[in-house]
Amino acid sequence: MGDGLKFIIYFIIGGSILTLVTYYGTRDKGVIAAFIAMFPTVTARIL
Repeated sequence: MGDGLKFIIYFIIGGSILTLVTYYGTRDKGVIAAFIAMFPTVTARIL
């Protein structure tokens, strides 16, 4: 996979995560927002 394509995929995934965290955070669902924000860190592979 090219570096440019990988950057675009990471950008889309990161934007989606940020959108979900913001949405649930403003709806007083802080636990769900914290889980969504933490999930990529917990499931990430070490390269």
